[in-house]
Amino acid sequence: MEVEEAFNYGSKLNVEHMDVIRLKFTEATWALRAYSADVKREVSELICVRLLIEGCWGIASEMPRGRLNIKKLVKRAFRSARAALLKPGIRVTRYAMTSPVRSRIVHPCRFSLGDVDDQDIMEVLLNIKQGIEEGVHVPHCELIADHMLMEREYWDMNGSHIVEVKPLTDLIAYLNIRGRQVSTIRGGGTGLEFLLRGDHEPLIKKLIRRCRALEKVKRMNPLIRGSKYPIVLSGEVACVLFHECIGHLHEGDRFLMAHQRLPFGARISGDELTIYDDPTIPYCFGSYAYDDEGVKGRRKVLVDSGRIVGFLLSRTSAGFYGLEPTGNGRGALNVPRSLMSNLYVKPGDWRLEEMIEETKEGFFVDGVVMGTMDSYGNCMLEVESAWYIRKGEVVSPVEPIRIQGPAIALLRSIEGLGRELHMRPSFEKGEPISEIAPPVKLSRARIYW
Repeated sequence: MEVEEAFNYGSKLNVEHMDVIRLKFTEATWALRAYSADVKREVSELICVRLLIEGCWGIASEMPRGRLNIKKLVKRAFRSARAALLKPGIRVTRYAMTSPVRSRIVHPCRFSLGDVDDQDIMEVLLNIKQGIEEGVHVPHCELIADHMLMEREYWDMNGSHIVEVKPLTDLIAYLNIRGRQVSTIRGGGTGLEFLLRGDHEPLIKKLIRRCRALEKVKRMNPLIRGSKYPIVLSGEVACVLFHECIGHLHEGDRFLMAHQRLPFGARISGDELTIYDDPTIPYCFGSYAYDDEGVKGRRKVLVDSGRIVGFLLSRTSAGFYGLEPTGNGRGALNVPRSLMSNLYVKPGDWRLEEMIEETKEGFFVDGVVMGTMDSYGNCMLEVESAWYIRKGEVVSPVEPIRIQGPAIALLRSIEGLGRELHMRPSFEKGEPISEIAPPVKLSRARIYW
């Protein structure tokens, strides 16, 4: 077999570790835009060779056209690693070894591309658009549905051979009203049944409510810019908060690059906060059986009662710290790095209405444009829709605001977690992930606009 011959050749080159990954993507996109309806289908395939030599990675990938000589890719990867060794820098001091695995996993997918006509998907998008326009006049409405069937085949020189096939389907809505954007995304690790048989009424109602709010937006007093107020976050905004403040904070490779110890046991919030990373949740966007290093995915606790008890580890960071890999090495066409899968926040006892009723003066925010975390640990959430709360009641919609502050300060200001969970799918560095979180009340957070 050609892969085995490539590994034999790698052994002669004295590589410390080598793996081969084949990726095949069968994709389709249906877009309903202002003046067009677009359909795109494509199939792509890539072969990647990664090898580790003297603590430095060499990577070479190619789109096969006819018969591919993997041995040539090994040579290219080897030359890349030797070239990288000429430059001083951080080296992989220890790459954690794992037992060989042989497995084939096919995630459930009831309807895929061969089972559904393009017209069926377009009808779903048209019905959603019609539902939105019946509730509010929108100058521009764009709906995009994506479906992908990902097939990943992994080999390593220790004898592992893993095949995993997983579907992904998502729906994105972009609306423009009064020069501002209203958007949201839904999705899961399922087939096209997510679109064909899903209940889209909650999505329609959410978009209508946000659009109506923008029609009645009131300007805020400029003197309160930069002030701190209680903030109630919807589940969607809370997902982004935990993505930035927990997901990135717990990437073991980040501490490795900075030569820092992992802060096990550090208190970052109150006792009510417990968070897991779990790639085994059925039908979730970020689920998988094995990561891109051949390590079995498993559920692990990151935060328990407000204290850090775990981290996301690749085989590189696990080896450096002398710990077991957690199955979070993500990235098939580059150096695998620790990355979240499905970030799950344990819900609390509060109803969203109770959080608002307990707020004397503050804001309720829903929808998010973007979230960022800088190298100093400061988090910024740019919110799409905001409402002013006074004496426990939502008074009026206001200009979209920006929540900003040190990540730890935001986490420590959490004083309530809601009951209902919201799932937000997304891609991080090209890898599918998701956050599952309830509404959150922050006691004090600084706002800007």
